[in-house]
Amino acid sequence: MKKVLYIVLFLVLGVSIISIFNEMSMSYPNLEFYQDNDVIRVKSSRVESVKKNDILLSCDSIKFFNFYNLDQHIEKSPIKSLHEFEFLSSKTGKPYSVKLKYYRLTKNSVIFSLLLIDIVFLIMAYIIIAIGPEKLYTLFLFMFFISVAVTAVTYRVCFYNKLLYSIFIFSTSFIAGFYLSFLVTFPKVRKPVSLIIVLTALTLSFLNFIFWLKAYLNFIGYKTFSSYLNLFTMAKINQGYDIFAIITGIIIISVKYYETDNINKKRLKWFIIGQIVGFIPFIFLFSLPLLLLGHEWVNLAVVMLFFMAVPISFILGVLKIKLGSINFILARILIILLYFVIGVIFIMIGKTFGRIVNDVIIKEIIFLVLSGVYIAVVYFTYRTVMDYILRLLFKEYYRKITLVKRYIDLLKDRNKTEDLLEEVFKHLMKIFDLEYINIKDTGIKYADEYHIELKNKKIVCFRKNKNEVINLDEIYIIKSFLCSLERNKII
Repeated sequence: MKKVLYIVLFLVLGVSIISIFNEMSMSYPNLEFYQDNDVIRVKSSRVESVKKNDILLSCDSIKFFNFYNLDQHIEKSPIKSLHEFEFLSSKTGKPYSVKLKYYRLTKNSVIFSLLLIDIVFLIMAYIIIAIGPEKLYTLFLFMFFISVAVTAVTYRVCFYNKLLYSIFIFSTSFIAGFYLSFLVTFPKVRKPVSLIIVLTALTLSFLNFIFWLKAYLNFIGYKTFSSYLNLFTMAKINQGYDIFAIITGIIIISVKYYETDNINKKRLKWFIIGQIVGFIPFIFLFSLPLLLLGHEWVNLAVVMLFFMAVPISFILGVLKIKLGSINFILARILIILLYFVIGVIFIMIGKTFGRIVNDVIIKEIIFLVLSGVYIAVVYFTYRTVMDYILRLLFKEYYRKITLVKRYIDLLKDRNKTEDLLEEVFKHLMKIFDLEYINIKDTGIKYADEYHIELKNKKIVCFRKNKNEVINLDEIYIIKSFLCSLERNKII
């Protein structure tokens, strides 16, 4: 199974690379517009006859009152096609026309956000392969990540690129289907309800793909206004299906959260957080306004940044189910985010000084000083900040680490003996509630044991309660502890 998923991942990487080169080959407009109530105005212009704040009256004799519809009109045209724009001068109040080669109106911030989403979702798909896609829900989650990644990177593909646009239709159609299929099978399948929902969701996605692709091929073949409207209608139907899937998904997770025990509630909370942070802005700030008003309320780039909470929360939820407690992973994610924010602050400080100072040499000195200070801050505060985060947010994990560290300090002055090794194992058994912990020379593995590979030894851990697995936090602490003893030649 892993080999097949790796092949799929590499194919998607290929699509991403082709789409990026397609993006680089696009011709960009010399005009930038912005929405001013029901009027589209010129934000900036590199065309001599078109001035800032001039009002767009029409494009190709069609009047447009919102930016989104204008963008859709431009998208359906071949690359570098000529468009006739009619403007109303903000200075003279007189209308004038100009013909321009125009391609896309989408802002660079949107392009960057979509590319970032592609990268994030591909990384998450790789993590699914790495932790093992043996469960049905992990397979659906992998396909959900892949579908979103492909949709993001092919979002700006021109209508006339048949291969990439067909791939875009396919991936976009199946996002909702894979999303619902994952939620109803996580963490276990409830027959026959789960299977019925999975089959229904995937069938609807397949039908949506077939009708959308048919509308697209019809538009490419005839290029009539009615065929374009049919294509646009299918895109809206797909958006409606996505909204329905999101609302249904929130209901499914809420029901599961209500029915499950306290341990699984802690795991499912990541899904609820991810859906609230990621999907609520997507629905109310982008999809619904687009369907009802014809334009979004908030820039797509901003909505996409919220959307990245979804894969991160899903991955954390799956890791919690598969590996138990993952506090050491969460702690490192938090500290990376903290230093990332600090880095952004340093960059903003550098840009502020760059605007004030005109001398190039002084600018370089400021850049070097700020870089050095940032590196020093990270280097000298990392352990202190990590201890503070663990002590504040992960108290039980911090308690076990503290006990182990104190024990290492006590052992450093003692000689290596068999009695000492036995004492070490007894201490670990007490901290982690283990039935036994011992050195094992053979390569035989048992289902209720966990093997920790060191340089020269294989350590076997076994729980007192067979139903309670050794979680990833405990594995990490035990392995770090034993490696430390091995480095200090205590064992």
